[in-house]
Amino acid sequence: MTQQKTVEKLPASIFLGGNEEVSSLYRPKKTEVLRYHSIGEGVDEETDQLVEECMQEILEISRFKYVYRSSEIAFREPSISFTDSVMTLPGKSIREHLRACEYVVFMAVTLGVEAESRIRYYSRTDLSRSVVLDACATALVEALCEEVQERIRRLAKEQDFFITPRFSPGYGDLPLTIQSPLLTHLNAYRRIGLSVSESSILLPRKSVTALIGITKEKQPTRKRLCAICHLNGNCRFSQEGEAGCAG
Repeated sequence: MTQQKTVEKLPASIFLGGNEEVSSLYRPKKTEVLRYHSIGEGVDEETDQLVEECMQEILEISRFKYVYRSSEIAFREPSISFTDSVMTLPGKSIREHLRACEYVVFMAVTLGVEAESRIRYYSRTDLSRSVVLDACATALVEALCEEVQERIRRLAKEQDFFITPRFSPGYGDLPLTIQSPLLTHLNAYRRIGLSVSESSILLPRKSVTALIGITKEKQPTRKRLCAICHLNGNCRFSQEGEAGCAG
């Protein structure tokens, strides 16, 4: 008699996180840095050297601070709610994104305060370096988000689950105002020093929050599109027809 494999339920309420030095393995891609800096290929030697220096500098001063937590979906209408939180996710976009999901993993990633302080310092003393360092930080925080997503994917795979792409506050009609309850749900200030302003801006600014759906069945690949972003038409990437920015 063939023994049927038991699929364990994903833990409904777990915290995972860390505060690591940023490894050179996460070195931001120069092409991404140039894209965020609005510079194409074929830069002059002086600019290329500045980019190299800033890429190294951002690695030296940044920390890989992250936290993520899984929650079980309780209800989907009128907003998505959870078994372990009073937080709700309103809007059609997020309901569509999580339509096949039983769980959600909330995540937050930040480079820490030193990166922001250094960018601010250079804005007063060396504007060109400040702008390039800012682009390097944006590329790096996106690379670290990809790393956290990969860790979540591996954990889900161990229990025979699949993941959706990341979905951040501000995409579609999911409002930025959920930043505050999301960070509270993650206990993000105590764990990684991440907070939010009254206008829903993450502090430190070189930070990202997102959620990832957990499904039993693999879902068709869906790209993050400019069309569902709250900045569509108001940022240079959407104006240039590019998707997949750092959000």
